[in-house]
Amino acid sequence: MHQVFVYGTLKEGFPNADVNKGVRTPGVFKTKDLYSLYLVSERHTPWLIPDNQYGYNTLGEVYTVNDAGLVQLDELEAVGDPQGYKRVTIVVEHVDSAEELEAFIYLKTKQQLDQADIQQTLCDVYTRDHAQKYKRRQ
Repeated sequence: MHQVFVYGTLKEGFPNADVNKGVRTPGVFKTKDLYSLYLVSERHTPWLIPDNQYGYNTLGEVYTVNDAGLVQLDELEAVGDPQGYKRVTIVVEHVDSAEELEAFIYLKTKQQLDQADIQQTLCDVYTRDHAQKYKRRQ
């Protein structure tokens, strides 16, 4: 089983939640390290970039997924594709209890962002208002 931290369209009630077959860990979590969150391209896709200088502790949810569920998430996030997300392990913290755990997260790189069509820079959370702008791949 794998812990996965999601901050965008894979959250409960968001556009790609149907792909996320995991079981949610109760509560809200935040990243220990700092990240910058962007909406990118005409699809308004959320991208999270490591940014220890100007970033925020990003809010999200943690899910426990099995091997097959992780493969589905990797496919959605195009892991392994040069334009896709990178799956890495980070530490997240429960916002109410300060409990820490390691979880996978899907990130983009600074190099990918340098060539991206940034639509909006966000702070620490991807909201339902942001999700209304999102367009799924055809």
